Amino acid sequence: MKLKKSMYNIAVETRENGDVLYYNSASGAMAWLNSDIQNAFLMDDMSGIEKEDYYSLLFQNGFVVDVAIDEYSRYLFKSREFIMELNSDFVSYTIALTMECNLRCVYCFESGRNYGVASNDTLDDIYDFITSQVTILKKRKLHITWFGGEPLLSYDQMIKLSTRLILFCKRNNVIYDASMITNGTLLDEEKLSELIVAHKLENIQITLDGDFDFYRKYKNASMNQFTRVINNIRLIGKNKKVNLTLRLNTCKDNKESLIHIVNEIIKDSEFHCYLYAGKMMNYGSDLFEEMEEKEFFEFEKKIDLIASKFPEYKNITKKRLKPKGANCGALSCNRCAIDARGRLYRCEHHINDCEFAVGDVKQGFYRNEIDSRFLFSDYPSKCRKCSVFPVCMGGCTSDRIIYGKEVDCKIMYNMVINNVKIINNI
Repeated sequence: MKLKKSMYNIAVETRENGDVLYYNSASGAMAWLNSDIQNAFLMDDMSGIEKEDYYSLLFQNGFVVDVAIDEYSRYLFKSREFIMELNSDFVSYTIALTMECNLRCVYCFESGRNYGVASNDTLDDIYDFITSQVTILKKRKLHITWFGGEPLLSYDQMIKLSTRLILFCKRNNVIYDASMITNGTLLDEEKLSELIVAHKLENIQITLDGDFDFYRKYKNASMNQFTRVINNIRLIGKNKKVNLTLRLNTCKDNKESLIHIVNEIIKDSEFHCYLYAGKMMNYGSDLFEEMEEKEFFEFEKKIDLIASKFPEYKNITKKRLKPKGANCGALSCNRCAIDARGRLYRCEHHINDCEFAVGDVKQGFYRNEIDSRFLFSDYPSKCRKCSVFPVCMGGCTSDRIIYGKEVDCKIMYNMVINNVKIINNI
């Protein structure tokens, strides 16, 4: 078998002795490679290293491939396997039992959509849909993400549905776990304990927008609400039975405020969390200005330095460098988001917007045109030759096919390089 270098090899860092750290985005492998291998890559001629002990390891880890292989096409097949769930025993649903919220974030994509809480009949239908999917598809793992609106405004409904799903999973030998995306204002110790112990909540994501002045400006929140959020973040961050994710919503104005308040929160030696930056997207507000991609990338690196003190950070960073079947977990044919009326969506940002419904819990998936566009849309032509395609997968599908936005390839490439360096303590 004649071999060639992989198109997904990325040179990251060079040691004083000339060894180079390579990362292969299609396999996720990383290795320091010597000058002989680098020369073989440069000449695209492997004959000089064929007898070396490490030759088979280069092949096993994807740094070299058969010359007959079209790597891009092969990866497209892998992507389609993920989308069609050919090798998965796992299914996941994002459930918004209400679109109501006790805050009014100026950047919220849900602004202006119909509110309401799922009825008991809809709860029954959601339960029937999920359990039938798990049974028919023979899934062995079920993950639920509680979403909104603010999910804790539908706490009683959430507990009802969660209890039934957990009982179903126990009876059918299915592994169950859950996460929740919340603004954090309505949590308390009693609810937190119930959710963790009885309802298998393993991760909570809370959003921060900065100190109180920015929090009030962007979320229309009171001092009491801000104080409760900070106290709850500290409470969850010291609870070893649940993981905390802090999303730092940032724009041009609140960067320094976010860094300051995060540094204050993490002073406690028992505190642990996963920190990441989220760019505030402007859906028509004149109260903030979006960051440019380059500026946002620089802010992300500052957050990385703070976040790197926590073990969660390296674990998540490793996951970000694993090759993907799609840029979003919802782009798998039997996963979806579910709204309070039982409609199904590919993207959580479209919840409660009927234009983007791809099914409902009574009829199942419609397999309509919008679903086909999400699952099977072509990637931009530039992806065909891109070395980071397996970890980028063309960027956000919704941005690309609905809003005509394409990922900034240079920023994505630099982000990958930065993450590889973090993993290797560079």
